[in-house]
Amino acid sequence: MKSQILMDHGAYQRAADLAENIGVLSSEKKDVCYLPELLRLQSLGHEKLGNSDKADELLQSAIEMARQMGANVFFLRAAEQQARWGRGDGGTTARRVLEEAMTGMDSAEPCPDIKRANKLQKSMAQL
Repeated sequence: MKSQILMDHGAYQRAADLAENIGVLSSEKKDVCYLPELLRLQSLGHEKLGNSDKADELLQSAIEMARQMGANVFFLRAAEQQARWGRGDGGTTARRVLEEAMTGMDSAEPCPDIKRANKLQKSMAQL
């Protein structure tokens, strides 16, 4: 995704704006399958820009939308991001959401998302 590439190169505002614009167009066209990931990317952009309240709000929307849609990979990515930030109640909710997201994944053939989340889960268990 172009937003992710922009994010990787430090163009956080452009990445967040692009993800938001694509999300608006997707909603208008009723093509919402990528909205959870677009919301997650927007949240990451806002986090990098220091807008943590907006980032948390967008990330929570991404988690809820992915959960409702059954979009397991997008749910896992958003849950992983939330767990990495570990805000709020000391990470308890983030741990629970990450566990829920992992439950929805078929780990017989772990993709990079599952491998990363497994590693994060193990490190969080040591806290």
